[in-house]
Amino acid sequence: DGRVISANGRHLWFYNPARAIAGKQDLKGGTGGLYGLLNGYESVTSSGRTLKLQSSKKYYEEIIINLTPNNMLQSIRMKRKGADSAIEISFSGIQTNLGLPSSIFNYHPPSSAQIVENPLNQRE
Repeated sequence: DGRVISANGRHLWFYNPARAIAGKQDLKGGTGGLYGLLNGYESVTSSGRTLKLQSSKKYYEEIIINLTPNNMLQSIRMKRKGADSAIEISFSGIQTNLGLPSSIFNYHPPSSAQIVENPLNQRE
């Protein structure tokens, strides 16, 4: 359907052509990336290969991360504060060490897209 998820070690991009919105998340530093996403959750629980984060203060009040037996990301489910439904992204057929050039991960969204900086760090 044209959606894109791309990361190059510095930025994580996700683009939704149906809404013409691109999210650009910093992956380095003390306020960006996974630290910015996971920091500040009052409740962090794990069971097997599932990690569940909950907070009434964060933009995403609940995040559930599932890993494969090889500790690769299998799915992530994010529920916005006050929302009835959640966004779920599932991954399959992941291959590693394919020798791909790093330049293919430098994503540039269409010029008509609205860009949201660090959307995973936003708080309500």
